[in-house]
Amino acid sequence: MSFSNVAIDQDPGTFCLVYTSNGVLMPLPNRVHSVILKASVKHNAQLYLDGVKFTPSPSTVVASGKTIQIRLPVPNDSRHHFVKVVDPGNLGTAAATSAQIEVWSDCAGVVTHLVSSTSQNTATNEQFVDVLMTNTGRVSQTFYSRLKLDGQTIVSDISLTPGASTTRRITIPADSKLHAVSAEVKIGSSYSADPALWYVVQALDAPAPPPDPSGEASQFKVGETIIVQSASTSTPLATDGSEWVLLEISPRNANAWTPVGTEAGMINPQADGTWSSTIETNTSKFPVGSQWDLRTRRFRDYQESEEKRHIFNMITGSVTQISTPTVPVIVSPLNHSQQGGTWVKLTGTGKPGSRLEFRTQRVTAWGQTDYTPMPTTVGSNGKWETLVYAKKRDDAHDYKILGYSCRASQNGLFSAYSNRLDITWRNPRR
Repeated sequence: MSFSNVAIDQDPGTFCLVYTSNGVLMPLPNRVHSVILKASVKHNAQLYLDGVKFTPSPSTVVASGKTIQIRLPVPNDSRHHFVKVVDPGNLGTAAATSAQIEVWSDCAGVVTHLVSSTSQNTATNEQFVDVLMTNTGRVSQTFYSRLKLDGQTIVSDISLTPGASTTRRITIPADSKLHAVSAEVKIGSSYSADPALWYVVQALDAPAPPPDPSGEASQFKVGETIIVQSASTSTPLATDGSEWVLLEISPRNANAWTPVGTEAGMINPQADGTWSSTIETNTSKFPVGSQWDLRTRRFRDYQESEEKRHIFNMITGSVTQISTPTVPVIVSPLNHSQQGGTWVKLTGTGKPGSRLEFRTQRVTAWGQTDYTPMPTTVGSNGKWETLVYAKKRDDAHDYKILGYSCRASQNGLFSAYSNRLDITWRNPRR
């Protein structure tokens, strides 16, 4: 049970893809092939390009002994690709896979999309794909592109005037899966379904999380950073703002509870429902021999759960110094404009357990820096989130641009500051 006689049509059967909008020809960098195949038994045929299902090409039922053709718009992204026919075996027919055939495109389009570089966050094993987009000027007008990851739009409506180029970054999660980065060009009022880029990335394995602090009494040396986080077996928190955790500390058996952290002990969940925080120890607040109780309470719409407790002791000994903490990365929001008097979420990556502190810098020559993003802790998945606020101001300018960066701390050591992410804060319109 397999596919046979699988082939790619050759010239003159292939052609370069051209759309028409308002009577103007709009060439795309795709060479359209037909994949010709025959099935010995009934199959559901799907095209896989570079190992990932090529969604622009339709899934087709092939009757036993029949020969069919499936359209394949191969993008010109300066790479050769490999196509094969697959029946996944989950649609009521038997699984089957053909041999691979090498394909490529030499067609020129109104916009080119090339992968200009790739990189990796060694702390989280996330990978970054930088896509360079260029308006070739073949048609003298502004075009718009969007970038997708596994069919989901990541960045949309990227404006490209004739001759202009710009680069955008796509983050590949560390989940051990194959992921496809693709790009589409807007022709007229809608985006073409034929991708101008198809770049497949094998994701790395996620790093091992820090030890789960759910056992008996723990022991720490003065100067160590204590990481407190949700247990791997706990139910994730809701991420719609209705649930949070309150973390408090007290000398052993004293019931003299005080909040942990700068936000009155309140910890909001990460996007996956997990939470984490840190405690920096020193000789004045956590002397050798002191014993401590930690408790957490889960709140949902201000209704608290039963508390969970954990105890730890401070012991003598030299702190094993780690290397300088990994520099964190601020990932989003990119190219963001925000109304003054509101909150905006910053997200990024870093070494699990690192405590992050932020700074605010003025980018425009005017405007007050007002507030600094709330400190946060990198979760066990290597990701973090925090919030920042800016006041509404009535002044001579209707906007200001503020830049935000952060650095990580662990065991009393600090990393260099991260990349700077700029946000345009707009004043209310009069």
